[in-house]
Amino acid sequence: MHRKNQLNLKSTDEKHVELSSYSEDLLENDSLSGFASQNKRQIKLEIAKYNVTSGQVKIDDVRLDNVIVNSNLRDINPSTQAKNVLSAFNRNVVKGKGAFATSLFVGEWVNPDKYILGACNQTPELRFYDGAMKIRRGWYVDPTVNTEILSQHEQSELVFGVYGSYVLNVPPNKLAKIWSGNVPFLYNTGPHVIHDATFKFSPDHGLVDQTDPYINHGSIHILRVPAGMLAKIWIGATPHLLESREEPYVFDTALFRLDRKDANNLFYSATDDLITHGSTKRVMPRTGQVAITYNNGNLEIIKPSENTYSTIIKSATHEVRGFLNTNVQQLVFPSDEEKKKRHRDNSQISADELNHYVYTTKDNLKICMKLLVSYHIKDPYKTLSQLGENNILSTVENLASVDMGKMVIRLSSQEFMNPYSAAQEVKNKPNPSKSVSLEEESYQPSFWDEIRNGLSDELANYGIELIRFNIETPFVLDKEIAKKMSEYATLNAEANAKQAIIVKQAQVQKAEAERDAMTKQIEQEQLNNAVVSKAQAELKAAQLRAEAMLVQTEAEAKAKHIQAETDAKIKALQAEADAKARVMQSQAEAEAIKNLGKAYDSNKCVYTLKEQEIVGEAVGKMNTIVPYPPQTFKHFTNPDNYRSFNRFFGQPPKSADNINQANDPNILNTKDQSQLLKKTRL
Repeated sequence: MHRKNQLNLKSTDEKHVELSSYSEDLLENDSLSGFASQNKRQIKLEIAKYNVTSGQVKIDDVRLDNVIVNSNLRDINPSTQAKNVLSAFNRNVVKGKGAFATSLFVGEWVNPDKYILGACNQTPELRFYDGAMKIRRGWYVDPTVNTEILSQHEQSELVFGVYGSYVLNVPPNKLAKIWSGNVPFLYNTGPHVIHDATFKFSPDHGLVDQTDPYINHGSIHILRVPAGMLAKIWIGATPHLLESREEPYVFDTALFRLDRKDANNLFYSATDDLITHGSTKRVMPRTGQVAITYNNGNLEIIKPSENTYSTIIKSATHEVRGFLNTNVQQLVFPSDEEKKKRHRDNSQISADELNHYVYTTKDNLKICMKLLVSYHIKDPYKTLSQLGENNILSTVENLASVDMGKMVIRLSSQEFMNPYSAAQEVKNKPNPSKSVSLEEESYQPSFWDEIRNGLSDELANYGIELIRFNIETPFVLDKEIAKKMSEYATLNAEANAKQAIIVKQAQVQKAEAERDAMTKQIEQEQLNNAVVSKAQAELKAAQLRAEAMLVQTEAEAKAKHIQAETDAKIKALQAEADAKARVMQSQAEAEAIKNLGKAYDSNKCVYTLKEQEIVGEAVGKMNTIVPYPPQTFKHFTNPDNYRSFNRFFGQPPKSADNINQANDPNILNTKDQSQLLKKTRL
C-alpha cells in the first residue's frame, strides 16, 4: 500500500513538511512504473501547490519534468520493450491464478507483434507470442475463479486495457493528456502501463505536439514564448510579463490564466514601446524619445536604456502617460489647430487669412506669410514641468508668431518686403579705398538676427533649443496694392538690373585694366629680374674666377714651400749620407791600410814608387800626409808617427837600406815625392 494513502496531514505546514521528507526517497527512484510514476508526480505537485497557496509561487518553481511523466519501459530492442510492458502490466496477477494457459490444439494464435488481453477474476493480464503453442483461457476447478479472453491488440496500439489497467503508447514528439480522476497528467513519448481505475484518455483529442507554443491540460500550462514576442499571464490576481527564452515556462496551478492578444494570436510584440498588463508596465522608449511617467503624481522621465533592456514598472501608482519626441522637429505655422480655431471664430474667413499669418507693417500694409520653425527638446523634464504634455506645440507657435508681429510693425512694407535693397545700395556704392569682390557674401538683414535671438532665448527658458526660424515668401493681402507694388518692383528691378549691369561692366573694365597693368608690371618685373639675374650671374662668375686664381696661387705657393722643404730635407739627408759614407770609407781605408801593412815586410824601410801610387789611390780624397823624406813602410803604418806633425818630417834612421835607396828605381826621389804629395789631398 502506497505511503500517499497513509498521509494524515492536519495543516498546510505539516503537509509541506511531510511531503518534503517523503519526497527524499520517492522522487529519486527512477525505476518506478506507471502508478508509482503518477505518485512521484503527485508528490512534486503537492509541494508546488503548497508554494502557490502559501504565496511563495515563482515563475520557475515548476519545471518541465515536474509535469511530464517519462516512460520507464522504453527500450531500443522491441522484444525487450514488450517484456517490460508485460512485466509492468501483470504486476497484480496472483501467482497460480493466471488468465491464460498454452495448448497445441485449443486456443488462439498470437502473432509476434501482438498482445492478447485476458482477465482472471477481473484482474487483467497480457500474453504475447509463445512459439508454436496456442493460448487458451485458463481452466480451474474452483468455481470462484473466473477467467476470460477479451481481445488481441497491436503492440504499438495507442491505448488498450481493461479493469483499471491500461497500456498507453505515446507516439514520437507527442504528449498524451490523461486524467486520473480529476488530476491531469501529461505522458511523454514511449509505452506506459497505468494501473488506475479512474484513468481517462481521449484518442481523438488526447495528443498534442510537444512543440506547440501553448499546451494546456487542466491545471498544467506549458508556454513557449517565441523570439521577439512577449506573453501576458495572470497567477491569481498578480500579472506577469514573460519574455522570450529557449526553455519553456511551466505552471501547474488552477490560478494560471493566459491573456491572449486576440483570437488568433497568443503573444504580444516585444518591440512595442509600451506594454501594459494590469499594474505592470513594460516601457522601452526609442532613441530620440523619452517616456513620460508619474510616480505617485511626481514627474519621472525614462530615457532609452543603454544596456538595451526595457524598464519594468510594477507599482500600481506609477502611471505611464506616453512618450515625448526629442528629435529635431520642423513645423509650419499656422498649425492645423490654429486653422480650426480661426474657422470656428470666423466661418467667412478668406483662404489667405486662414492659411497664413497676417501682420500689419508700419505703413499700415497687411502682409501674409507662413512661419517655419525647427526645434528640439533639450531638457524634457524642464519642458514638461513648465508646459505640460499638450502645450508645447502651441507655446512654440505663439512665441514665434508674436515675435514676428512685433518686428513687422516696426518696419515699413518696403523694408520688410525688400530687406536686401539697402544692403544692395551699400554694396553698389563706389568705395575707392576698397575693391568689391565678385564673390562677396550676401547681406543678412539685422532684424532677422533680432527675431531669431529673441525667440531662441524665450524657448531656452522652457528647455527647448531653436534650430532654425524662417518665413515663406511674404505677399501683400490687398490684390490691387500688390499689383501696383509688383509693377513698381518690376521697374525697380529693371533699374536695379541696369544699374547692376553698369556696375558689373565697370567692375569688369576695372578688372581688365588691372589685369593689363598687372601684366605689364609682371613683364617689367620679369625683364628686371632677367637683367639682375644676368648681372648676378656675371658677378658670380667673376667671383668664381677670382676664387679659382686665389686657390691656384695658394696652391703654387704651397707647392713651392713643399718643394723647398723637400729640397732641404734631401740636402740634409744627402749630407748625412755623405758623412756616413766618409766615415765608412775612412773605416774601409783604415782597414785597407792595416791590411797592406800586414802584407808587406815590416822591416822594409822605404816605399817603392808603385807602392806609393797604390797608397795614394787608396787614400783617395782623404786628408793624408805623405812623409818626406821617404820612410819605411813600417814607419808609415805606425799610428804613433801621426800624433805630431814633426814626426812626419823626422829623419829616418841610417841603415844599410837607406844607402841603396838612391840607386833603386822603385824608390821615389825628392821630386817624385813632391809630385805625389801634390796629387794627394792634404
